[in-house]
Amino acid sequence: MDAQLLQRFVTVVESGSLNKAAKQLHISQPSLSRSIQLLEEHYAVELLRRSSRGIVPTAFGQAVLRRAKLVQSELRHLQSEIDGLRDLAMGEVNVGLPAGIGLNSRVLPAATLPLVSGKSKLVINYVIGTREKLLPLLRQGDLDFAITSIANDEFADELMQEELYAERGAIIVRKGHPLTRQTRVSLAQLGKYPWAVLSDSPHMERNLRNIAFEKNFSFSRGFIRCQSSRLIKSTLLDSDLVGFLSHDAVRNELDSGLLCELTLDSASHARDLLAVHLIGLVYRRDAALSAASLGLIGNIRAECLRRGYTIATVAKARRGGTPKRLPASINRAAKS
Repeated sequence: MDAQLLQRFVTVVESGSLNKAAKQLHISQPSLSRSIQLLEEHYAVELLRRSSRGIVPTAFGQAVLRRAKLVQSELRHLQSEIDGLRDLAMGEVNVGLPAGIGLNSRVLPAATLPLVSGKSKLVINYVIGTREKLLPLLRQGDLDFAITSIANDEFADELMQEELYAERGAIIVRKGHPLTRQTRVSLAQLGKYPWAVLSDSPHMERNLRNIAFEKNFSFSRGFIRCQSSRLIKSTLLDSDLVGFLSHDAVRNELDSGLLCELTLDSASHARDLLAVHLIGLVYRRDAALSAASLGLIGNIRAECLRRGYTIATVAKARRGGTPKRLPASINRAAKS
């Protein structure tokens, strides 16, 4: 199979037009039509069909499109790996990241800089998003690996997951907020203030409202939802709002004392509301990671351990016992 035919097919599908695709590829339309014909003859099925929306793939075309994009991705990775083997300071790595401010401002700079310093020509591309955004990019080969929530879902057969650190929710207010005068607060007290939550973390708000419903009380004030943790934190600093964010998103402000974390008076409410979940490395089972990707992963593991990003909190929250032992691969990275 000619990789050029697959590239031309992908371009036609993405542009929705033979004419547009021919211009993008700098070839004639008859030549492009012949390429699609050869591809259809090879598989003995119809791959494209004209519709009111232009040219769209058939069910067979969708299958070819999905695999063709993976082939393109692997060819890019092949060139990157050859460059990396020729010169370890060359190549390209594409990584998906969660939106946590702490990880991105503490761990990633320290893990990245050694790989791009000096005479290095290595290119590292970071994409920030939720698991729902990153997994499709990872599955189609646009990302080499991602750092995101670990979950048992329908992609388990396609993806490998490795625990990296534990994350949890946190109830946050400004320094000097009236609720900071108490050692512990109740949900009823929290319900008297306006709230702000991340729209990218709907499970947090869902947990909050489920508990409120079970305890027969409602939040009587306003509610802010947005995708920016920075906006929420800025709003908290200038108001009596209560913020519901991931702990990593406010790690820097908590350490500096600008914001404060509240403690609930009910251990069961804290467990249900501030659910602990694992963040980990996720990559495709059928893709070999390049030397540059493995180098970056090793640096990330080591920095997570050095800066206190561990999975021990999960064991404490779930069992109340001895912290869970770190995976051997992470321990080895920390010692190296």
